[in-house]
Amino acid sequence: MNRMNKKIIAWLSSGGIKLLAPECQFLRDLEVWCKVAIHLQCAGGTDTLSLWKMGAAAVVGVDISERMIAVANARLRHCMRQRGGFVVMFLIHLMNLIIPQTLFTRARARCPG
Repeated sequence: MNRMNKKIIAWLSSGGIKLLAPECQFLRDLEVWCKVAIHLQCAGGTDTLSLWKMGAAAVVGVDISERMIAVANARLRHCMRQRGGFVVMFLIHLMNLIIPQTLFTRARARCPG
C-alpha cells in the first residue's frame, strides 16, 4: 500500500469525511433514512466510505476501473475495522454492462430542441 493510500485510510479512520459542507448538510441523519446508498463513479471509494461513516446502513460503490475498485476495496478492509455492528458494503465493477442504444434514442427523442 502506498503512502498516500495510508494517509487517506488514517484520515478516514480518525473520523474524516470527504464530502463537502453542502453535501453533508443535505445528507445529514443518513442513519435515519438511508438503507442503501449507491455511489456511481466511486473511483477509490473515499466519498463512498464517507457516506458509510455518516450512517448509511449499506453502501454500493460502482466504478468502471478495476484498479480503482482494488484501491477502494483496500480502503474498505481497513475502514470496516473502525465501525462496529454488522455492515455490508460492496464495491462493484461493471465494465461489461452494455446499455442498449435504444434507451439513448428514446431519451433523446423526449428532450426538447
